[in-house]
Amino acid sequence: MPKRKKKSPKELAKDYAWKWFSRWQRTQECLEQTGELNKGYCVTCKTPLSIKKLQAGHGVSSRCNAVLFVPELVHNQCWLCNMKKHGAYDEYCVYLINKYGYERYRELLALKKVKKNYTIEQLKDLGAEFKDNYYKLIEDHNV
Repeated sequence: MPKRKKKSPKELAKDYAWKWFSRWQRTQECLEQTGELNKGYCVTCKTPLSIKKLQAGHGVSSRCNAVLFVPELVHNQCWLCNMKKHGAYDEYCVYLINKYGYERYRELLALKKVKKNYTIEQLKDLGAEFKDNYYKLIEDHNV
């Protein structure tokens, strides 16, 4: 069995930023959808799920850095829609247009062609910011 390639410091920093962005974004979305921290639904198939079963799915078919941490492009999705149906982009497109309007959707879609390169420090800073946002959200709604 081949050994796994060790992740670079930049990959580890990106994983850290994504972990906290995803957690913050999914929690925020659950609150918006249901008013609860731990319950939401898939924006593409409308299946209600616990936050542990929801994924932070992207509404644009690119995971380039320019779209990776854009809250308007990341919403709750079930595993089936996000992974098995590769994002369920037809349904996701309708959701985004209904939520933000066609013009904003076109602007967001254009981001997939933008080149963005984060430094390790920027990724660490983003991760720390998203982590702070997450804990503030939890604190504000557990009072």
